[in-house]
Amino acid sequence: MQRRAASVQSWADRLSLHGSEVTSTQLKNWLNNRKAKLARAAAQDTRIPPRTDIAFIEKQGGSGTNPVSDSPESPVDESSNPSPSASHGTHQQDETSKTVLGNESSETIIPTSSFRREHGQQVMLTNDQQEEIGKGKIHLANGIWFGRNLEESGLCVVDVNDLKVDLSTDLPHPCDATGTTFGQAEQILGRKRVLWDSSKLLLIQQQMPPR
Repeated sequence: MQRRAASVQSWADRLSLHGSEVTSTQLKNWLNNRKAKLARAAAQDTRIPPRTDIAFIEKQGGSGTNPVSDSPESPVDESSNPSPSASHGTHQQDETSKTVLGNESSETIIPTSSFRREHGQQVMLTNDQQEEIGKGKIHLANGIWFGRNLEESGLCVVDVNDLKVDLSTDLPHPCDATGTTFGQAEQILGRKRVLWDSSKLLLIQQQMPPR
């Protein structure tokens, strides 16, 4: 033990000549850490022998490197350095995100005279000035709704889900079922379900960009 301690002290003095001061305690700590790492590596069937001694230090001494970089005073967090495979995985995720963004669908608006209004169609509601009032889905395109014959009246029942105007805006076809404003329709029916002129509905079609 005394010979080993003397040898450790001797090597600590020699290593101090190559850079910052290295104490025998630091060198011992480094040796212990190195031994523990090699033992763990050996347990994982690596080819590194689970032992170290002063002879290993002698091999490293001529390189001018400071082995105390692994000591408790200056710990090295190996997990803080991402492996090449981890970096590659991040790069793949970025590419995947860009691909998804590149495939976002676009909207095509079809004039009123070019389509037959049916239940479930996504439509844009416009006013007399052809200004957008909102977007929604056709709930009824024919039949009778609260005493109104939709086909004879040229109306559709639309559930508005994207209103572009204020809730207090007057409805073009108020009735007891909807009230007189978008806000009242929402209060009465639990949703903005309103009567709208079929001629003022524009069909919205979702189109995916070409690949």
